[in-house]
Amino acid sequence: MNFDPQSFGLDFRPPLQSPSVSGAPAILLNAMAEESIVEAITSKSSAGLRIIRYLMSKMASNSLPNFNDSETIRLLARQFIYEAGSGMYAIEFMNAAD
Repeated sequence: MNFDPQSFGLDFRPPLQSPSVSGAPAILLNAMAEESIVEAITSKSSAGLRIIRYLMSKMASNSLPNFNDSETIRLLARQFIYEAGSGMYAIEFMNAAD
């Protein structure tokens, strides 16, 4: 019997990172981006303030979110990742701000 993985056409390498990747790598990138955005907003860094300005420009309501509430900040971070398209793009946007 031949147990060589190449003979079966199996590839056990992790998938390459690209915008179209879904699954575990994308979930990990989104989680890392969310934590980074929350940290940037709570520390009031230039990237965090840029993200806040971007999100506020997209809001239709006249009321401001409570930036002292950690759950509100986390929801805003998730919204920003969604608007950016992926965690990878959100991290690139944050790095460009600093």
